[in-house]
Amino acid sequence: MLVCLGLPFDTIRPEVDESLDGEGGVSPDDTAERLARKKAEWAAQHTTCDTIIGSDTIVVNGGVILGKPADVTQGAVMLRNLGGRSHEVKTAVAVVDRLSGRCCVRTVTSIVKMRDYPEEEIQAYIKSGDYADKAGAYAVQSPEFHPAEDVEGCYLNVVGLPLCELASMLKAMATGLTFESAVRLPPQCSSCRCRTLPLTD
Repeated sequence: MLVCLGLPFDTIRPEVDESLDGEGGVSPDDTAERLARKKAEWAAQHTTCDTIIGSDTIVVNGGVILGKPADVTQGAVMLRNLGGRSHEVKTAVAVVDRLSGRCCVRTVTSIVKMRDYPEEEIQAYIKSGDYADKAGAYAVQSPEFHPAEDVEGCYLNVVGLPLCELASMLKAMATGLTFESAVRLPPQCSSCRCRTLPLTD
């Protein structure tokens, strides 16, 4: 999604444990921020880039934190439990500035109202494999499944990277990165801060 800001970037998959084991009693925000920081700090040790961005997305349904499903069975259970209900999606973003050694971490929360999709749609989506490696076992942007009825807050936060918050963080940290004047965003972002990009605050 960084291409929307016109920023050049390289991607690296951090080799960190993303399991939620032992997260009992820890707030969802703290959980997401811990994982985002771990990813950014790992990447900072394995790249020569001056600015490193790490993020982690979790789903919170009825107070229960959902990470990525371990298998097809868990994926189907997650989708059944989310169907027809509203839940929170939290994405934590960590920015590491190699030159100064600073690390900034923030969390954005969006509310997602899911469609009351039937079992056959769940099975078809699971069979497609698109559920894997996604918090809550779904991609909100899936054109075939189209699981969400409504998103309150930042849509790109649910996709996995809130560009509005990230741009604000990069400016606040004075990274020196410049954004394109014409930011290309999906129409779902019409009601959130992403529409004010590039941010001037």
